[in-house]
Amino acid sequence: MRNRLLRSIHTRSDRTIPPSRRSRFWAVGFSAVFCIAVMLSLTVGGCVRPAEPEPSGVSSASGTSAPPSDTSAPESTPPADGTTDAPDSLPFSTDPVTDAPETDPPATEPPVTDPPATEPPVTEPPVTDPPVTDPPETQPVSNGVVRVPASDPVDDSFFADAVFIGDSRTVGLYLFSGLASNYYCEQSLNVSTVQTKAYISAGNDDKVTLRQALSANSFHAVYISFGINEIGWPSAQGFFDTYESLIRLVWDCVPDADVYVQSVLPMTKAASQGYYSQYGGNARVAEYNRGLLALCEKLGVYFIDLDEIFADAEGNLNVSDTTDGIHLGVASSVAWVDYLRTHTVS
Repeated sequence: MRNRLLRSIHTRSDRTIPPSRRSRFWAVGFSAVFCIAVMLSLTVGGCVRPAEPEPSGVSSASGTSAPPSDTSAPESTPPADGTTDAPDSLPFSTDPVTDAPETDPPATEPPVTDPPATEPPVTEPPVTDPPVTDPPETQPVSNGVVRVPASDPVDDSFFADAVFIGDSRTVGLYLFSGLASNYYCEQSLNVSTVQTKAYISAGNDDKVTLRQALSANSFHAVYISFGINEIGWPSAQGFFDTYESLIRLVWDCVPDADVYVQSVLPMTKAASQGYYSQYGGNARVAEYNRGLLALCEKLGVYFIDLDEIFADAEGNLNVSDTTDGIHLGVASSVAWVDYLRTHTVS
């Protein structure tokens, strides 16, 4: 087709165009021919896309199945002169394009790692010793011994502002001695219950504790007598510790008073070897008295040794001094007060 066009243009140009302009005409003509040839080659070789085949097996309107369409590209008719200008490469890819299937990434949970089992460091609280409270200073006798020695007798006015604290044996002193003084005593009382029980009469049938009664008065001397009701305690040290607690209670309430710890009165030999033998009898009494003397030395309070007038050579209570083997009678109660009159400290 291109060759025919060129022959036609050449023939016509020979007849109509003067020779002086042929060279210019040929230049323009070749340019136009070249452009047309390029356009034709593009149209024939790459711009006509093959028709997409109709799916086979689809029923037509008449009810018959249409034969599958030819999916191959139609062949291009070559020019009459037998030449074919095929493009070097197609402007697009003829390979079928398939989109990659979308796949979700595998759901993987992050690995759970337990923290290392480490116990928190155990920090023990600092060990602090309880504060040491020094007892109030008391003046022992001139020779430095807390055991009160014999002294010049005092009259009964000395005991007017003194107080006697104790159990049923002190009750006997109150009943039989005739000494006018203050008595904070009760039957069956012991060194422990005396510190908490409200047993002291305050008038109008009211009862107060020992702490309340002592704090309401100003005594210059305090006499303490316990031990017979505690003879069955399982621990002698428990008795001493509780006794110390009582002394400190007295100091809290009447810090200026002289404290006299009286020894535990013994019992008769019969009583010691009878009912009280299960608790040690007079051997336990002697143990208590040794411990009380040591406690008085530790705290700086005074110890009155009643064994000097009431114990025989074997450490038993004289039978003549008691009616039941434990408690003192009238004469013995008076002798008790007489001994106290001659064993005081200034």
